[in-house]
Amino acid sequence: MSDERREVEDSNAEVFQAMQVQLPEPEQAPADTGRGIGTSTLRKEDGKLVTGQARFIDDITLPGMHHLAFVRSPYAHAEIRGVDAAAALELPGVVAVFTNDDLGFESGVPTASNPTGDGKQPERPPLARGSVRMVGEPVAVVVAETRYAAADGAAAVEVDYESLPSVVDVEKAVADGAPLVHEDIEDNLSCSIRHETDGFDAAVAGAEVVVEQRIVNQRVAPVPIEPRGVVAQFVPASQEVTLYTSTQVPHYVRTFTAVVTGISEAKVRVIAPEVGGGFGSKLQTYAEEFVAVAASRALGGTPVKWIETRYEHMVATVHGRDQVQYVKLYAREDGTIVGLDLHVLANMGAYLQLLAASIPHLTLFMATGLYDIQNYRCRVDCVFTNTTPVDAVRGAGRPEATHLIERTLDILARRLGVDRLELRRKNFIKEFPYSSASGLSYDSGDYEKTLARALELTAGWEPDDGDGRRRGIGYSTWVEICGLAPSAVTSAIGIGAPGWESSTLRLHPTGKATVITGTSPHGQGHATTW
Repeated sequence: MSDERREVEDSNAEVFQAMQVQLPEPEQAPADTGRGIGTSTLRKEDGKLVTGQARFIDDITLPGMHHLAFVRSPYAHAEIRGVDAAAALELPGVVAVFTNDDLGFESGVPTASNPTGDGKQPERPPLARGSVRMVGEPVAVVVAETRYAAADGAAAVEVDYESLPSVVDVEKAVADGAPLVHEDIEDNLSCSIRHETDGFDAAVAGAEVVVEQRIVNQRVAPVPIEPRGVVAQFVPASQEVTLYTSTQVPHYVRTFTAVVTGISEAKVRVIAPEVGGGFGSKLQTYAEEFVAVAASRALGGTPVKWIETRYEHMVATVHGRDQVQYVKLYAREDGTIVGLDLHVLANMGAYLQLLAASIPHLTLFMATGLYDIQNYRCRVDCVFTNTTPVDAVRGAGRPEATHLIERTLDILARRLGVDRLELRRKNFIKEFPYSSASGLSYDSGDYEKTLARALELTAGWEPDDGDGRRRGIGYSTWVEICGLAPSAVTSAIGIGAPGWESSTLRLHPTGKATVITGTSPHGQGHATTW
């Protein structure tokens, strides 16, 4: 190793060491009670995963199986003037090309969310019909003997598009004269969710300090290691279908497959094999699942497989966040928060997915965070744009709430010239149970104690910019809704499905018992904990 390289590596090592926080040794776990409490347990599901014996969607192969590839829109908004599949059908291995009208769907892709009861929910055909409203929207599906032939076939399908005006920015979408995403919705607004505590205006009128801030919570893509995928086989003789899908919600998929395709729900079997990550993006029912079932039926029972490409994932799988928040925080000179006034523009994308407007509704519920804010007003406008739909991703509406209140408290601390942590301590909820201004019940908590513990763990670590690098410690508080369904909150945020769970207990003559639950694991270790 050269002296120059050694010096660089030594320097990097010193910088890395300087950035470390020395954590204390973990406390000794309590003695084993005989029930596994306080002991380390080896995960039961890991053997097949680490030895390559687990079965994911792309490991499933059925006899005679064909492959699907989707023809997707390159336009954010366009009229479909025609679809010409002649060239594709001449390619070796291409079996069929289907559009929406070929597959006998009985409804569009469903949404289970309607928080206000009167939200505008435009139909989304599983394959575009008449026009496309986002890049990546599927227009046709190609069936071929191999995946490569299907991809070649999709590339050969010619779609005649007439480009239309589009809008991708949520603030521009609500401006006067904005292009309409759906021609029958005059203002691009799906719904407006509102909440206000009694006497809000009078309560904040005497506030000595007012902080106003526009906050952008940018759009994110979930990107699990395993993309989405589907294997479907329809059996004509019995009118039954088996659908393998990489999903977090097989029960939703089963119900909505029956609704969209017209197949009796009693004859729909959905299997979720090993799922290589979901993060909310697979907490959905997607057009491709319904198309696969319908394509197998149209082919007389030929099994079909579709595996999403990473490009498809980035344009056709749901995204998260994408809110613009206008925050107004009222306070006294001593730092006591008097009230919070919030207006959220939540980008829904071009269509409503499964939970849709219920996601920013959770932002409304959680925006007051861990703080004793008695006066609260919030308006959430759920807005259509010519973009990929936005739905549940990693926290689903609640990280957006945490970011906005924590960011605003830091601004207030600077405005008042006070320590940001002391400002938080002053406004923490201290008495429990506590009813929040958004209508939630907090059963317990000791936020000062957890903050004190965090400070203990970082004691003695200070920023050091002597080498030109600036380092520091950021602080944020966080509280989460647990046990969401079934509950009053589930109903309040407009989720049409009840969210119930069921189980079956079977006692055997041997004295053993078998418990069957509907819980679908996707990485959480259910086989071990159950």
